[in-house]
Amino acid sequence: MYKNDKTMLFRKRKRSPDHTPIQDRAALGIANGIIRLQSRMAAKLSRWESKCTVRQKKILLFVFCLVFGTYCLFLLLRSILL
Repeated sequence: MYKNDKTMLFRKRKRSPDHTPIQDRAALGIANGIIRLQSRMAAKLSRWESKCTVRQKKILLFVFCLVFGTYCLFLLLRSILL
């Protein structure tokens, strides 16, 4: 296109769009589906959490930290020893 690469230095290349309107509609549909799923999950978790007592929440937090803390320690030790 250009005879000399130096002339191309500060010019913008004309590029065709990387996506089509059909792809945009598909992406929008997927995004809306994900948002709907997130909203439903959040509502269910909120209802479930509101039914738990403070003691149950503390126990669940402890179990969560214990499980994922153990997993992180496993990954750390595995990376050091191997």
